Amino acid sequence: MVTSNLRSNPKLAPLRILAAVFAAIALLVSGCASMERRPPPPTLDEIVQWSKDGVAADEIIRRLKESRAVYELSGSKLASLKQAGVPDPVLDYMQQAYVDSVRYEEWLRARDWYWWGPPYLITPYRGYPYYPYYPYYPYHPLPR
Repeated sequence: MVTSNLRSNPKLAPLRILAAVFAAIALLVSGCASMERRPPPPTLDEIVQWSKDGVAADEIIRRLKESRAVYELSGSKLASLKQAGVPDPVLDYMQQAYVDSVRYEEWLRARDWYWWGPPYLITPYRGYPYYPYYPYYPYHPLPR
């Protein structure tokens, strides 16, 4: 009885609109406040400079992990970084991060093929999960 009076009362319509707008703004502001910013990925020159400045390998790796930096480095570039003084654990981490990112991208591609079939296959019935076109790969490329 009371709620029907509140809904039908035209004098309270502006308050309901104001409450809805306030709730929407509060949700938007709280959502933006919870997003954390990652630092930009360091350049290779910065990594070399940190190594020359005596920053520990664990600290450099921590900074790389925070920024989620991935570098596609050739063998000659790895050798030049080694000659410039970058510690072996940092080089190992950079190479492993690249390998993990390639594995993850391949896993995503295989997962999409499993569910939807190859992109050139145009049929109305593509990749139903219980009857896949391609074999299921039970491994996951990322550590669990």
